[in-house]
Amino acid sequence: SSDLSRRIAVRSSFGSSCRLPVGGRGQAHVMERLIPLAVVIGAQKFCTKENLGDFLPESVISWIPMVSAIIAYIVVNRMSSASAEKETSALIGQEAPDFKMEAKEGGPTSLKEYMQKNKKPTVVDFYQNF
Repeated sequence: SSDLSRRIAVRSSFGSSCRLPVGGRGQAHVMERLIPLAVVIGAQKFCTKENLGDFLPESVISWIPMVSAIIAYIVVNRMSSASAEKETSALIGQEAPDFKMEAKEGGPTSLKEYMQKNKKPTVVDFYQNF
């Protein structure tokens, strides 16, 4: 039972898995967010009247960069979500890292001390209070 009480499931206030920075994904996450911008810039350079004017009307050509960026955003977002879900699910069931916190009753404590004192399974819920 004590082994069970030292395991956590990290969930957001809406019930979906949180995206946690695992294995230095922060830099990759920034690069993923720049892909739609790169697609817009590339599409604006390539999708011109000179290049596509024989095949498509000008009104359609003007929309190609925006539509391409939306498609790139959706694809990158789905890939990023799948990757984050895989990384997050690997954390579920593992021992929680110890950290200091302010307990509702009893003042400052650490997670380890709190679980030893209560001897009950513990769920840690991270949320923002706006």
